[in-house]
Amino acid sequence: MKSYWYKTAGRRRLLQSAAVLGGGALAAGIVGCGGGGDDSGGRDAGGLLSKPLDTTNKATRGGVYQYFVTTEAANFDGIAGNNAAVSAQAVFVYPFLVRNKMVKYPAAYAGEVEADAAESWEITADGLQYTFKLRPNGKLDPRPPTSGRPLDAADVKWSWDLFASKSSSRTILANSAAQDAPIQSVTTPDNRTVVMKLAFPYAPLLQMLAYSRHLPIMPREAEGGASGFDPRGEMRGSGAFRLEKYSRSLGYEYRRNPDWYDADKMYLDGVDIYIIPEYATGLAQFRSGNLWSYAVRAEDLLTMKRDIPQLLLMQEEAFTRATTPWVGFSNNPGQPFRDDRVRKAASMLIDRKLWVDTFYNVSPLAREGLNQAVRLNTHISSGEEGIWLDPEGRELGEGAKFFRYDPKEAKALLRAAGFNRTIESVFHYTPNGYSSTYVKQAEVLKGMLEAEGDFKFTFNTPDYSTEWLSTNPGKYHYGNGRYDGIAQGSANTYPEIDGHVQAYFHSKSIRVWHGYEDATLDSLIEQQRKELNRERRIELLKEFQRHTAKTMPSLIAPGAALGFANMAWPFVGNYLLWRGAGSGQQTYMYRWYDQSKRT
Repeated sequence: MKSYWYKTAGRRRLLQSAAVLGGGALAAGIVGCGGGGDDSGGRDAGGLLSKPLDTTNKATRGGVYQYFVTTEAANFDGIAGNNAAVSAQAVFVYPFLVRNKMVKYPAAYAGEVEADAAESWEITADGLQYTFKLRPNGKLDPRPPTSGRPLDAADVKWSWDLFASKSSSRTILANSAAQDAPIQSVTTPDNRTVVMKLAFPYAPLLQMLAYSRHLPIMPREAEGGASGFDPRGEMRGSGAFRLEKYSRSLGYEYRRNPDWYDADKMYLDGVDIYIIPEYATGLAQFRSGNLWSYAVRAEDLLTMKRDIPQLLLMQEEAFTRATTPWVGFSNNPGQPFRDDRVRKAASMLIDRKLWVDTFYNVSPLAREGLNQAVRLNTHISSGEEGIWLDPEGRELGEGAKFFRYDPKEAKALLRAAGFNRTIESVFHYTPNGYSSTYVKQAEVLKGMLEAEGDFKFTFNTPDYSTEWLSTNPGKYHYGNGRYDGIAQGSANTYPEIDGHVQAYFHSKSIRVWHGYEDATLDSLIEQQRKELNRERRIELLKEFQRHTAKTMPSLIAPGAALGFANMAWPFVGNYLLWRGAGSGQQTYMYRWYDQSKRT
């Protein structure tokens, strides 16, 4: 049976009928001259793709990188007020005990960490104690109230206590918040020493401490009061940048911190980040050279490259580890999605390959010689090399069939569950919290689920800040299935796979998108995070995938193509030369402004 998308006018009509993107004028501060010059990247035979080039020997200091975000941060509290928009800004200013280690092209990212606020650490043989020694030169912001004092162990302890009591991620690391979380206590024998004691050995501890949403080290003055500052409206850190100015609805101005321990490696004078919710507006600003790099959609890549041949277009070297969008099912009494046959039927109505083809523009780009390999996700991203099981292969087992597009079998499952008529329900998504692509994905997913007449959904669009992120109690993003119908959200990309499975699948997690009690699933998650033997741990994670394939507790992004990185102007020196899961500080550390390539 042909799918809905083939019955109608095809993929182009699908994209056109999805959410319409808005335009709008940008603040005067972002308008200006365009860019030009020769491409600074090595070309492929077809002349379309570039490769990262090391131009460090030509690098000069200066320039303020011009970039963007689509969502404004509600505050700057990287711990208690944390969400994706907040952490995207906090990471510019606040350090972590350790940071993810960037690798230089063409090396592959290996998930290793290196020193940040802590210059060294020791781990006991049993894996139950970590002792960190802080840098002596972690100088805080010279502005009051921190007044240039050194970052010390008391700041780490204060940050940890705040994380353990207020962070939305506390159940992942703080044993006081969840008995299956590893960190039992944090003590400070002296002002440069931090000791973490664990309730059990925890394989990915260092990687999780480096994650942008977990433990940025904030000064204790962030407690506020007469001698402190309000972290919701200000930042006083010891990281690579200082926040010089924030203009509501316009953007953020960060300037290089000369007191940062790695300041001599920073070529840029700063980074300006503009708040641009509308894709069309951002694309126009990038086209004129006012943004130095931009997340150009797959369907616009060739047009941009043809119009401005010198733009840098680079193919990704590895499949994404991201799992957005995410779909959770209601677990409320009387809801049809409590029956796993209904959830599996919904899964089988999704044409995963068509979804990837649509959002990665696979077929049109292939016709132009830009080929992309395609993979389908299980409940783990296909970018998790060595862990992911191919749903089109044999290793996933019996549950693999529920990842196949099979409307006939989906209908049979629904009939077996007692649903002989169209299931009418609600589809929740937030229209103003994520990218415009996310909105299109909601439109497409709704259409696929409804194509055969098995489901009929009414959209509900709660506001991102006032409703979607509510946690008292959570209804959507932290909903545990307490909404009726289904909800499409966005998921963090953790630096280590444990963050993904613990946050989004363990029944006690406050981030879980379903509310089902599944002792087998919880046990698999708990076992893998305590297993220090890598081979045994990987087998547990594979069993996790086999189990979730058969129970279908939720849905993640159908799959991915080996896509293309943000496009950039050639005056961005060393663009994508260094890569990994680094924070905002590291992203810009090796890039430089090549004025000779800008006209």
